Amino acid sequence: MRKEDDIMPKLNEIVGEEAYKAIPDGVRNKYKDIDFVDSTGYVEKSELDTANKTIKQYKKDIAKRDTDLTDLQGKIKDNEDLNNEIEKLKKENKKAMRCGMRQESRK
Repeated sequence: MRKEDDIMPKLNEIVGEEAYKAIPDGVRNKYKDIDFVDSTGYVEKSELDTANKTIKQYKKDIAKRDTDLTDLQGKIKDNEDLNNEIEKLKKENKKAMRCGMRQESRK
């Protein structure tokens, strides 16, 4: 049973009723309930656009954090512990960016 919003064209809809009737019964019966367009691997354009906007925003956010960390690091040159913590945060940001790009490429 097909969902109302997942309706895919059947063979008779693709070739037309007249051509469909000319197909031998055995072949017609074999393919009468087959969906010839499999869109299970596709997403709606609006979902893709939303995901792309989110990805761009994440990239901007990470770049902004990196800039803020660099600015802060310049202001506290003499504090070794704080400098080490900032370097750690920069590495975590880069790792998060790489993980996000890997997930993006899997889609």
